[in-house]
Amino acid sequence: MARPNANRLVSRLESYANDASVRNLHAQAHARAILQELRSPRTAWPQFRRDLDHRLYYGAHFQIWTALELLDQGQAKEQAQEALLNGAEALEFLCEDPTLNSDVRSEQLLKAGFAYYIAGHYARSYVVIKDLLSRGTELPRPLSLLVAILQKHLQSAREITINIFSDQSFSDSQIGADLETAEISQDDAVSRAISISLTGAVSLYLEYLKTGERNLFEEALATVNDMILLARRVCLWTGGGGHFVSGISCWSTTVAVFGHNSAPSAKEDQMTDLFLDISGQG
Repeated sequence: MARPNANRLVSRLESYANDASVRNLHAQAHARAILQELRSPRTAWPQFRRDLDHRLYYGAHFQIWTALELLDQGQAKEQAQEALLNGAEALEFLCEDPTLNSDVRSEQLLKAGFAYYIAGHYARSYVVIKDLLSRGTELPRPLSLLVAILQKHLQSAREITINIFSDQSFSDSQIGADLETAEISQDDAVSRAISISLTGAVSLYLEYLKTGERNLFEEALATVNDMILLARRVCLWTGGGGHFVSGISCWSTTVAVFGHNSAPSAKEDQMTDLFLDISGQG
């Protein structure tokens, strides 16, 4: 599968960032966030774009996924980090809306925290993740595992790995049985397989921190890279994109935590075109 041309991706990021309508979009989002923070009555608000949230969402994901593709190719690190920062900020603006569904808010804040972390803005990542957890948000165990690693809560991470390993629903035999009886979809089956493999990679990493044995670290990275390939091949061409978007976010964060110099690819050129079209840049 051909990879998107890095120069073309950088050009698109620059065009998006320099477009006056995009700058206006972020200005509106910033102004709205201030009004929401001040608890100003909505009747006193100026008229914001009706599709403001829609454009924030897709624009942020266009920047984040394009940045991850550039990092995966080892290209334009500075531009990629800037795009991750801008995308994370846009998701934070989106999450200021108190009427936003709590599950949606949690998912977007988590993505923002991961994007900040990969971009090297560790303090901002910490604040976003702390805010998310302070809301009493209950995350799926694989995501809780990554958050524990991000926060350096290694004992908590170990307890989560043991909990997941003890759950028979993640075993090969149970996944196969549930798939055969249509208890789960094919997407769910692959998602479980990715989750248990991620857990294994984190377990190896935790053991590496304990023993210092470099081969454990290398095996953990190899597992992560294998799952990146699996997620890339499966999620880009199936209908269950939601599960796998989260999965790719997990893997990219894991790679960053492990100190690897790459992250999983964005959706290929076709999806980049879609993001550009939705955001008005096509």
